[in-house]
Amino acid sequence: MLAVLVLTPVGVGAFVGYDYCTQEAGEDTLSDCVNDTVVNVYRTTWGSSHASQSDNTGAQYATGKGTEETKTFYSKALDQEIEYEIYVPPGYDDPQNSSVRYPVVYLLPGSSGGARVWMNGGNIAERMDTLLAQGQVRPMILVSPQERPGSQSVKGTGYVDGPLGNWATYTTQDVVDEIDSNYRTVQSKDGRAIAGNS
Repeated sequence: MLAVLVLTPVGVGAFVGYDYCTQEAGEDTLSDCVNDTVVNVYRTTWGSSHASQSDNTGAQYATGKGTEETKTFYSKALDQEIEYEIYVPPGYDDPQNSSVRYPVVYLLPGSSGGARVWMNGGNIAERMDTLLAQGQVRPMILVSPQERPGSQSVKGTGYVDGPLGNWATYTTQDVVDEIDSNYRTVQSKDGRAIAGNS
């Protein structure tokens, strides 16, 4: 069974659960869950007139293909090089969009998968390109950080600071700082959302 919990910011350091996407008995596939997750995050966080889109109003609905890459960076919290997967929307590198800042959705993998589970199993790039072309969402960046390797995984401790490492600090500070430092992001709580699978 796969359950995807979508969380959106409601205040400083606070999140609220939005929806579950279950994958059992032939119901939703991971690709279906990706689709539901991205659309629900967009509509809840950035699709209403109340959401702050000041840095993203100039972004055109994208056509074409986005870019998906595997990157590494040094995490201070973990004191090691660590990997993440990133998707940037079509048009990100277009000079016409050089002043556009993009919201970011952080997609946390469950204990059964690494950073690539969302990108590969969920066909993130293809799904996002389709949603953008259909005008169902606006351009956004998607990031899937590496979770603690399976040999170190202990049920229920995937994203906490403790004897197995400072995984909460890595997720909430190091990864966010890495993305904000290297990509044109909306650098505030209004420009970030988080979701995860289990």
